[in-house]
Amino acid sequence: MVSDYSFTSGITAMRAHSRSLAAIADNIANLNTAGYKHTQIHTNSLTNESRYGSVYGNYSGTSGVAFNRYGAEGTTISTQSPLDGALMGKGFFITSDSLTGGQTYLTAAGQFDIQLEQDGSGASYIKDGSGNYLLGWDYNPATSTFNTGNDLNSIGPIRADRQSTTYAAVATSEVSIRANISPDTAVGESQTISFGVLDGSGDTDGVNDGQTVNMVFTKSATPDLWDVTITGDNGTVSTAPFQVEFDATGSEMSIVGSTSNSLDVSVNWANSGASNTFTLNLGDLTQFAGANTLDSINTNGFSEGVLGSTYFGEDGIVYGKFTNGATRPVAKIAIGDVRNAEGLNAISGTHFETTGQSGEIAVYDPEVTTRARFVAGAYEGASTNLNAEFSNMITTQRAYSSAATTIRTADEMMQTVSGMK
Repeated sequence: MVSDYSFTSGITAMRAHSRSLAAIADNIANLNTAGYKHTQIHTNSLTNESRYGSVYGNYSGTSGVAFNRYGAEGTTISTQSPLDGALMGKGFFITSDSLTGGQTYLTAAGQFDIQLEQDGSGASYIKDGSGNYLLGWDYNPATSTFNTGNDLNSIGPIRADRQSTTYAAVATSEVSIRANISPDTAVGESQTISFGVLDGSGDTDGVNDGQTVNMVFTKSATPDLWDVTITGDNGTVSTAPFQVEFDATGSEMSIVGSTSNSLDVSVNWANSGASNTFTLNLGDLTQFAGANTLDSINTNGFSEGVLGSTYFGEDGIVYGKFTNGATRPVAKIAIGDVRNAEGLNAISGTHFETTGQSGEIAVYDPEVTTRARFVAGAYEGASTNLNAEFSNMITTQRAYSSAATTIRTADEMMQTVSGMK
């Protein structure tokens, strides 16, 4: 006699293969999703098994068991986008759904941008495509170090707006001049070279940091000898007048009474109240026939600046470009990993939370760890292997058809038995 259990093998097999087809469809649909981790369904025979008291397990059947490939690595895709990043190796980006006290997620989806908070504060943070905050360590300009730690309490959202950080004014400390002083200048006549320096006072005084220094060369009655004085607009220069002398070819210059071609210039600025001392390098002065020329003036220093834009650099460092032209780190991303990535719980195909099976998140510094290498201007693509998915789909479709055939055969047998009564 044909019993109802004749349908068990076919029904359970169709369920398992349906689940497998759904996983394959999901994997293929997310082929172009950054950081997507694929899932595989393995079918197991339940014959002669006692499985959770199921009647199917006691007799026969098939089950579909999901194998999460959350630790699988996708292909690194170059984009050159300033806030795209990929982790090659083991580990994830750490994100949070809230500024404080939120849920922490791991993700390999390394496409980030700067998003404005909607609370009216004007603050902006680096977030992923799901709106989660990217977590990392802040940069301390005073010590030129990152406030790194080895746990989740040491990291926080990375802020990136004009009010988040400033670049403090830095006074000019070095000036180098390349110029030609014509020997055809008459005795007693002067040639002036003017250049700008920064006094380092910043914006609080309401005075522009840019100041003007004038260097006046007066032709001496002695051949190849020049008297030099330095003055400052709105400033008092404490450096005494001096003389420079050229050799007969005009290609070599020396400061009279000094073994160096450089000297220190100190200026007190009346308009800003600031004072600064800079080293003036005159080693590139020449005295060739022809016109007086000023070829170049190189100075250092910065006026005060606010954050203009951000981008990822190597080693997971977030660099900021400031309105004063300076560039420096503002933060560094943290890498998170767990003992068993396959034990994570998927919130989506790209974001995961920890479970008892996965273990807790361990935090790593991308500059120190060898677990993963951060790649700027790229993102990790889906871990889906399209060729493997199509091959699995064909195999699964055939298996599904075979299972359907067993049900149809069992049904025909039931019809035949019923007709024999």
